[in-house]
Amino acid sequence: MKKLVLSILALVSVSVPAQAAGSVLAVSGRYALLNSPTSTPRDGVVLITGGAGYLGIQQDGSLRSERNWIVWTRGMYAKSGIASLLIDQGTSASEAVQALKARGVKNVYIVGMSRGCLRAMDGLSSGLAGVVLVSCPMDQIQSRFGSHERIPRKTLVIHHRQDRCRGAAPYKAEEFAQWAGSRAQVKWMTGGVDAGDPCQADGHHGHKGIETRVVAEIVRFVRN
Repeated sequence: MKKLVLSILALVSVSVPAQAAGSVLAVSGRYALLNSPTSTPRDGVVLITGGAGYLGIQQDGSLRSERNWIVWTRGMYAKSGIASLLIDQGTSASEAVQALKARGVKNVYIVGMSRGCLRAMDGLSSGLAGVVLVSCPMDQIQSRFGSHERIPRKTLVIHHRQDRCRGAAPYKAEEFAQWAGSRAQVKWMTGGVDAGDPCQADGHHGHKGIETRVVAEIVRFVRN
């Protein structure tokens, strides 16, 4: 397992700019950014940012807002053979899943960050292979699930031990883990940078400084 994670880290350790080459797709009447290997991949991820989720994706692939690790790292998945689809505010998670499936992607996962996890919940009934919940308000997520039966068979929770954002306090992730039992895996992150607003991108909540480690965990989860 350790060797696999190290090999994934090696693949994603190269810095990839937000404007990485990709395709622009129309989803839910808005634009989304697709990064994909040259061949049709077996696996894909729909990426949903935190906050209001506004990125301002334009038809030419440019963005008006880029301050999020999900945006910075979106091109890294393709290096591991996984397609990624970055969606904007107001885009349906379910329709984004179907957009990847329509391109031949068999197993589609949703990756939600912070309040983007709540949007991810709207895609649970769209034939998902699984869901990844990063720095989420886990008490609200638990309430949305309602029962264990609604938790996808493949669910990964990624949370920082020192997350200072009140809505995503680590104890809430611990309580969710106890409630979910074997229905969810939990990966605790440590280290990185902690600066500025505790609920924004420059702190532990946004996994500042350890972005590639987070991506490596997501890649490992999807590929296994």
